[in-house]
Amino acid sequence: MTAEPNIAVKKTSRIMAWLAIASLLLALTWMFDFLGARNSSQQLRVTGSTVIIPADRQGHYRAKGEINGAAVVFLLDTGATDVAVPEKLAHQLGLIKGPQIQMQTANGISRGYLTRIDRVRLGSIEVNNVRAVITAGLEGDALLGMSFLRHLNWQHTNNELILSPQE
Repeated sequence: MTAEPNIAVKKTSRIMAWLAIASLLLALTWMFDFLGARNSSQQLRVTGSTVIIPADRQGHYRAKGEINGAAVVFLLDTGATDVAVPEKLAHQLGLIKGPQIQMQTANGISRGYLTRIDRVRLGSIEVNNVRAVITAGLEGDALLGMSFLRHLNWQHTNNELILSPQE
């Protein structure tokens, strides 16, 4: 009679071990996918005055750039009217809050503050005196909106965004 409980215990132990291994592999896969998407901004390529940004795994375009000489990560957003800077980042960069405004975002109505950025740089492309919004509800990357992108020619080809200054 003692042999049967030992077999059941061994079988349960094996099942639990396989479940633990499967859970670990799933967690590692999620972590590498997440880190891969966040680190895709390192893949920006510059060829003369042209900047090429590959899409990340979610199809977004993220790139390292600068606001007034300070390093930031941008999420390119053609649906954003202006460059949008999270409030915490804006404070670190010393951006000055202008008049408060209400904005319509994908998450609903939000409040923000108008501001101007002296220099926005993406690779070899630099635009001066850029209209921007300091956003209270935005976390993470700054959004590189149309107040910057309207100065550029841009083309989407083979999961890459190709940017160049307008002539």
